[in-house]
Amino acid sequence: HFQLEVLAVAPEGTGGDPAFVTRTTQDALGNLYDALVAPLAGRLPDAGQLYIVPHRFLHAVPFECLWDGRDYIDERYTLRRCPTAEFLLRPRRRASRKSGDRVGEAAQAVLVAGIVTGGPASVEAEIEAVAGQFPRRAVRLLRDPTSAELLGALGDAQLVHLSTHGVFREDNPLLSRLRTADGAIFLADVLDRRLTADVVVLSACSSGQVFTGAGDDLSGVAHGFLAAGARRLVASLWRVHDAATRQLMERFYIHYRRGEAAGDPAEALRMAGRELRAQWPHPFFWGSFCTFGE
Repeated sequence: HFQLEVLAVAPEGTGGDPAFVTRTTQDALGNLYDALVAPLAGRLPDAGQLYIVPHRFLHAVPFECLWDGRDYIDERYTLRRCPTAEFLLRPRRRASRKSGDRVGEAAQAVLVAGIVTGGPASVEAEIEAVAGQFPRRAVRLLRDPTSAELLGALGDAQLVHLSTHGVFREDNPLLSRLRTADGAIFLADVLDRRLTADVVVLSACSSGQVFTGAGDDLSGVAHGFLAAGARRLVASLWRVHDAATRQLMERFYIHYRRGEAAGDPAEALRMAGRELRAQWPHPFFWGSFCTFGE
């Protein structure tokens, strides 16, 4: 994580030689690949879907970015994370739409919200671009929502996109939060809700981090949304880059709405990340987000 976040703590343009920083990060990701994936290589298909059920500290591993010595693992696999093995056993809900082309047919089925005032610089451009991917009548767009407005809007949305500041509190995970205009919504607030969303996208720093303690009792904002009923979720494992995240989200929704990845957030995210690294080659920029759920 030091290798991945060195670009987050360094002022823009001062993170060292980009090619060298990328190589050292690939070395670390290659060591993780050798430890976690290479021993299973003979049992894995050459390509396809991989479901990851992490345990304890493995929740922090950026599996999507692992480096096999030639390519990142997402060149071969689409990865999906399940928070626990029990999650895999629960009855699956049938998708409310068969393809991304039909998402948001119902009035205000899509909730797009972002903190524009005092938030990351690219938030307004991001939420405008996301909202523009859906029919206007289907979208409820909230700029600078209060906590009550945001929590009240979550219940009926089929797809939720939140763009804001995120904070993970390892010392007290129930206080992990997403910023709102008048404060924040906390993990505890989310757990009090009952959601029916097919997809929730948390475009915020560290929104997918969890604290597992000595076992697999998870605490984190992302898992709070899953526990509240969201079927699938996209969230980040570290602090994200503002401009790169805006571009990633724009590409994500283009693929999610149409084409071979339509209706599949994991495949749409994979395709968006592969496109983004042509401009932003370091995994810090394109690899933070992962998909959780079915």
